Amino acid sequence: MSETKKFQVPSPMPEKLHGLLDGFRLSKALFAACEFGVFDKLCSASSPQSADEITKALSSDLDATTRLMDTLVAMELLEKFKQGDQWLYSNSEMATKFLTKDSPDSYLDMIAMRNKTTYRMFGNLETAVLEGTTQWKKTFGISAEDWFPNICNTEEAKLRFMGAMHCNSLYGSYATAKAIDLSAYRSCCDLGGAVGTLAYALC
Repeated sequence: MSETKKFQVPSPMPEKLHGLLDGFRLSKALFAACEFGVFDKLCSASSPQSADEITKALSSDLDATTRLMDTLVAMELLEKFKQGDQWLYSNSEMATKFLTKDSPDSYLDMIAMRNKTTYRMFGNLETAVLEGTTQWKKTFGISAEDWFPNICNTEEAKLRFMGAMHCNSLYGSYATAKAIDLSAYRSCCDLGGAVGTLAYALC
């Protein structure tokens, strides 16, 4: 009788590592949903919508759209419930507050910028580390100096870019104002370039 070999149970993958491995998929699901206007369509609808209704509104594929919607449910950006024989979707409170264009707290402009620039640039991170160079040319075929005028060539594009910068500044402006003791100062100089969020926070 052959000797039974001891089976070694592999160590489970740490939750943090699992999140790091698949985090980019969740980011892209968020970016795609915002690009398609999923949250705005649900917000403007008079009642929760089925995947079929959203598919028709997007002119997309039903199976793929349903998978995206269910992913957003898992990410707690959508809520899903059954009514009769249909599954219906609606925005979570977080999605309505931060991911719809008419909300004063909307992050849509920043998300659009991250999707079109940051996400694509990070696809060349290995080259950036090896060369120690920016990856504008490799990613977009043009330099950063040429790229910015190219994306801000209309009034709407300029406003969206400023909106993205405003969203970025919201992250840190109020925290910065609280973290640094500026009680000895009574004025500040805003050099421009965005919408003055830090100046407002300081005031």
